[in-house]
Formats: sequence, C-alpha cells, structure tokens
Amino acid sequence: LSSLFRYDSSPKLYSNMSDLNLAMVGNCTFGSLIDPSGRIVWCCFPRFDSDPIFNSLLNRDSPYSGFQDILIENYDRCEQSYTNYNSLVLRTVLHSKDGSAVEIIDFAPHFKLFGRTYKPSMLIRKITPINGEPRVCIRCRPTFEYNSIYPDITNGSNHIRFCSTSFALRLTTDVPVSYVMNEITFTLEDSKHLFFSTDESLTRPLIDIFNEFFQNTTTHWRDWTKLLNLPFEWQ
Repeated sequence: LSSLFRYDSSPKLYSNMSDLNLAMVGNCTFGSLIDPSGRIVWCCFPRFDSDPIFNSLLNRDSPYSGFQDILIENYDRCEQSYTNYNSLVLRTVLHSKDGSAVEIIDFAPHFKLFGRTYKPSMLIRKITPINGEPRVCIRCRPTFEYNSIYPDITNGSNHIRFCSTSFALRLTTDVPVSYVMNEITFTLEDSKHLFFSTDESLTRPLIDIFNEFFQNTTTHWRDWTKLLNLPFEWQ
C-alpha cells in the first residue's frame, strides 16, 4: 500500500531551513509547528523528545515527505490566527481563485477529566467549507528515524496506520480512506475530521469527540490565561 503514496524514492535530510513564520499547537505532551497555509511542518510525536514524524521544516520544505497538509484547488491566498482569544486553537482559512474557501481548525486536547489533567498524544484537525464548494486534497506523508525511512502502511475502514519497527501513527478520519491514501481531490460538502494519535481505536463518533474536546480545551486555555499577569496588548 505504501506505493500509493507519492513519496520520493530516496528520503534525505536537506540542510537549508524553511521560513520560520509558524504557528504552534500542542498540549504540554507534544507540539506541532504549522505554516501559514496549514501544513504541519514539524511534529515530534508522541512526545517532545520523540522522532519528528513531520519534519519538512528541516527538509527544505520537501514536496515528497515529512508533512501533512490540506490543498485547495486553484489556491489563491490564506489567512491564519488563533481562535477564541487566549486559546491554543489555530484557525487557518484557504481561499480559492473561484471564491470558495475552506477552514482548518487545529488543536491538541488539554483539559481536566475525572479530576486529573488529560493531555493525550493527539492532534485534531477539522476541515469545513465556509464558502462555495471547495475542492480539496488531503496529503499525509510522515517519515521515521529523522526522515531516513518511510512507513509501512496499512488501513481499516476509517483509519490508516503508518508504522515503523518501533512506533505506529494512526490517522482516524471520516473522510473516505481511499481519498487520503490516493491523495484524491474531492468536493468538500461538510465538515470532516482528522485525528492523529498513537495506535489506539476511537470508539465514539468523531464529531462527538471533536465537539467535546474542542469545548473543554478552549475553556481550559482561557481559564489558564486568567492566572497569568499579561500586559493588556498581549491578552
């Protein structure tokens, strides 16, 4: 199945560094760096000291591997900001030349659950059409061991597993798996979700998990910032 992915035949780590105009999403367990167009260019997973499964930041923005992104057909421009003041929830909007647009919401869950801090190794993305009928392509091209090897790839009805000899990244989604595996461009008619996590099944509908985690995480960060002594212009 790995042949379905448009990987370069010989992975390598280039020396040049990419643009550092990046947003950060994380939950104190791991962190991701996301460029202005919504591409995940760096993510050590499942911890800060783990292997960078997304690594194009130090790979000269390789078009072949080390990233995850959502492309909009006939791309025109993008805009990006953090949503809900004082939260670590990122919003990116991609605009097409035909006037259609898609919104990408990124966050990592972090909140109190059963009286304890809940901050799993999980990155959540939601893509939503906000104007017209945008056509999008979802690309997921992680690598392992500092971009030296490509993963073995397997899939189920609603998930894809990217495996090395020591770790497996699971992408659970309500997008047809074949669209992601073959990087097929399709018309985005309603909201879709991408959950990146360790190799564990999600047993509830993704929309329900997203809504619960999004609300709880937003509340957590807004309450947390109330404890900080921030100058007004930074609030």
